[in-house]
Amino acid sequence: MHPAPNRTAVTGHPPRCPAFQPGPLVSPPQKAWADLQADPACAEKKRCPDQFKVAQTNLKRCQDAAREGKLSLFYLDESGFSTVPNVQRAWSPKGQPHVADAAAPRARVNVVGALDWATGTVWHDLHGKSVKRDAVVALIDRIAQREERMPLTLVVLDNARTHHHIDPAKLDEWLVEHRLVLMYLPPYSPELNPIEIVWKHVKYHWRRFVTWSKEELLVEVQNLMAGIGSNFKISFS
Repeated sequence: MHPAPNRTAVTGHPPRCPAFQPGPLVSPPQKAWADLQADPACAEKKRCPDQFKVAQTNLKRCQDAAREGKLSLFYLDESGFSTVPNVQRAWSPKGQPHVADAAAPRARVNVVGALDWATGTVWHDLHGKSVKRDAVVALIDRIAQREERMPLTLVVLDNARTHHHIDPAKLDEWLVEHRLVLMYLPPYSPELNPIEIVWKHVKYHWRRFVTWSKEELLVEVQNLMAGIGSNFKISFS
C-alpha cells in the first residue's frame, strides 16, 4: 500500500463536470481494453470526435488549475504485473541476448492507482486478485480523506464496469464532506488518461527484464510503484 496519508442520497450516475457528459454509457468488452492500449488507432476509430475534443479541452484547463493549486486532479486506472516480464525491445552485446525464463511459475499482482497530476506521485493499492469495485472505492476513499484539503478534488477515470454503480451514499459523502467529484472520460479515449503512460513506463522501461519468483513479485511491484515521482519520473509536458 502506498505510504500516503489516509483518510442526501443521489440517484443515477455519479456527479460529473457538465462538460464531461459522455452520453450513453459504452463500456468495451474486457478483451477490448488490451486491444485499445496496444493500438490507439483502434480507439480513435470507435470514439466520438466531438466528445473527445470537449474532454481534451476541459482536462487541459483542469491540469492548469491543478498546477496553480486551485484544485486537486487525479487520474485513476488499473494494471497488472506478472512474474514474467513483458516482451520488449532492447540493445544487448552481440551474442549476449537478454533472456527471461518463460517457464517460471506464473503469478500476478494487480494494481489500482491514481496519478496526482500536480506532484507526479501515484496513490496505489496492490491486490493478489482481480481489482473489483470495492478496491476502486477504497482508493478513492483514501484520496478523499487525505490531510491536504483543496476546494475541489477531481478524479478522472474511464468507463470500466468497476468504475460505475458506486453506492449513491458514498458518492454523496465524497461530494458533500470532501468536495470530491468523479469525472468520466468519453468512451474509447485512453490517450486522455496520463496514468496509461505511467503503466507503460513501469512495465517496459523501469522494470528489470528478469523473471521474478512469486515471493519477489509483490515486493518488486511495490518498490516500482513507491518510486514513482522520486526514483522514477515522467514529464507530461
